Amino acid sequence: MKNIITSISAILVLWIFALNSYAQAPAGYYTAAQSLSGYAKKTALFNIINKNYPSTTAAPINIGYGSLYAAYQGTGSYPSTGTDKKTNGQVWDMYSDNPTGTPPYVFTWGQTCGSYSAEGDCYNREHSMPQSWFVSASPMVSDLFHIYPTDGKVNGIRSNYPYGKVGTATTTTLNGSKLGNSISAGYTSTVFEPIDAYKGDLARGYFYMATRYENIIGSWQNNGTANNILDGSSNQVFDQWQLDLLYSWHLADPVSAKEISRNNNIFAIQGNRNPYIDNPLWVADVWGFSAPAPGVQFAAVTGIITEPATGNTIYNVNVVANSTVAFTINLAVGIASTATAGATNDYVLTTTTPISFAANQTSQTVSITVNADAIVETDETVILILSSPSAGVPLLTNSTHTLTIKDYVVPPPVQTPTTIFTFNTTCPGGLGTFSQFSVTDPTKVWACTTFGRPVTGTTTPNTAGVQMNGGSATASVANEDWLISPALTVTSNYKMDFWSRTKFAGGGLGLDIKISTNYTGTGDPNLATWVTLANLEDDDADIWIQNPQIDISSYAGAGRYIAFVYKCIAATPSQGARWTLDDVAFYDNSTLPPSLTASPLILTNFGTVATGAFSSVQTYTLTGVNLTTNTTVTAPANFQVSKDAITFSPSIIYTPAEMTTVQTVSVRFAPTSAVVGAKSGNITNVSATLSQNVAVSGTETAPVVAPTLATTPTTLIFGTITTNASSAVQTYSL
Repeated sequence: MKNIITSISAILVLWIFALNSYAQAPAGYYTAAQSLSGYAKKTALFNIINKNYPSTTAAPINIGYGSLYAAYQGTGSYPSTGTDKKTNGQVWDMYSDNPTGTPPYVFTWGQTCGSYSAEGDCYNREHSMPQSWFVSASPMVSDLFHIYPTDGKVNGIRSNYPYGKVGTATTTTLNGSKLGNSISAGYTSTVFEPIDAYKGDLARGYFYMATRYENIIGSWQNNGTANNILDGSSNQVFDQWQLDLLYSWHLADPVSAKEISRNNNIFAIQGNRNPYIDNPLWVADVWGFSAPAPGVQFAAVTGIITEPATGNTIYNVNVVANSTVAFTINLAVGIASTATAGATNDYVLTTTTPISFAANQTSQTVSITVNADAIVETDETVILILSSPSAGVPLLTNSTHTLTIKDYVVPPPVQTPTTIFTFNTTCPGGLGTFSQFSVTDPTKVWACTTFGRPVTGTTTPNTAGVQMNGGSATASVANEDWLISPALTVTSNYKMDFWSRTKFAGGGLGLDIKISTNYTGTGDPNLATWVTLANLEDDDADIWIQNPQIDISSYAGAGRYIAFVYKCIAATPSQGARWTLDDVAFYDNSTLPPSLTASPLILTNFGTVATGAFSSVQTYTLTGVNLTTNTTVTAPANFQVSKDAITFSPSIIYTPAEMTTVQTVSVRFAPTSAVVGAKSGNITNVSATLSQNVAVSGTETAPVVAPTLATTPTTLIFGTITTNASSAVQTYSL
């Protein structure tokens, strides 16, 4: 039944909203529900979102489970912005993202699961309402509003547990999501708790599901673990403990720009909307909660943006409000005293202030233009400050917003393969210029497969790859098979890499990558001399991996052969490993333009060091490509650099020969100015016209004065004294 929750009344004042009422939906879309309240409003919303707009009869489009990845990315006929694509083009995974810092890892679109063994291996499709609750039926199984791209490992950790507030975590993921016992009143079993930044997203997805499937969701209660959160009704839908939790998450994590964009993109795909993103107040209206107190604030306390390489980029933050009257709020901008961001040079506030809200308007966007510059610098901070709201609307907790501007990092040059073997034009008719030789068990050999690597940025497989499987369904089979390249001409700058995928770890000996300078191109390769370049383990991950480049420049010359050697021992019941290879690429780095790259470009503050003393050592790497002149590394005043972390000096020099390998530069803070205060500057790394700066900083303090002890005079002479007699008294000062 309806319930006004008193347990969360303390956070009602924190309510914030992030969308103009009806601003994103077509005019009149919600007219039939607007004047209603309670469950009557929910039923009216069901009738609206259960249709494919503008049709009044057709159901929303069911894109099918297999099309979810394409919709996430925005390929094919789907909106190019994608439903879950970050502005940098990467996968937006709420189980690994860190909106206020650096994510522990990020996914590109080709990293779909397969299997996985650790976080960061791959991503798949997370049904926030587990499939078992609706027995994988359509259209729920492919409804984008509750299915998100998430890390495969974390998806498995979440399993089909309810969302909840964790007391003691048994598992904590790399971005801080937790699995553990529930501490919500009314439920004490295991729950999964995402990070705060995405709790509202998931809650509003649940409110959508309760509305979109109002006519059938009551029948899901006894499916799988659904009884943990569902009450079996079509009205309230959720058990009270879950409803209370979802509403508190809805309040604490307001609608974000991410959700607004996702809602709009799904509308373009499915033809329906999430009404609780468009109108956040309707959650309280439908389920009978107390309306939040009037107020205005930023939708987020902090934000991060990376300075562009050139030109400028726009950063947006929402000012959100809950008020039924018109009001105006002024926006001032301040800069943190510890930051270096400056108006005009670093950023421009491009929103006209004061900004004005109309009656019932819940959101305004504030925009900052962030400018590129050529300066290597530490993080900069811009602080936006809300002030002077009119009409009696109070400022709430988030009355300031701190934007951190991170410096642009120059990417290394992009390498284009001199030669690449994709097998697309040679398979399935044959291996083309590659050959195979079976030493043991000629019934199992390297052969073409249509199980090729997906094209970068898509989930569509290539037409072909090559594959070897040394086992039956129940056991591995003794096997040795060679996949051998055509004759190659290797230069003094040659490197190679390739993509691989392996499944079934039992009974395998891994995959050897070898090179020969005397193989003739035919016959038993064991009769030639081969050098092992690398060995890859049978890891059973079943995901595509681009193996790091292997330097083969020391084998320069014509008539060189690369071999992939598969070996397997007979074992029962172990199943032989299956190896799949694709896109074997060779690079002649002599074709790359000269480049010089330092990483990282900013070292951690060296802290407080006394004049004449030394800090602990920090390091950065220098990578050079095709350099022809010396690279000179020069430290600013009060800092020193070293090649070996032993001998330090104001500058060091690397020859072009040294720069053919990655060099590690050691740095220490060695203040000598005898002036107390902050010291900073850039280490310059210069080779001809190429340069990279590394920013350093520290604070110099007064030298520590060593303790001393002195006497005056230093010698006392008492003369000749008879036994048992006493001399005259003498004194000295200390």
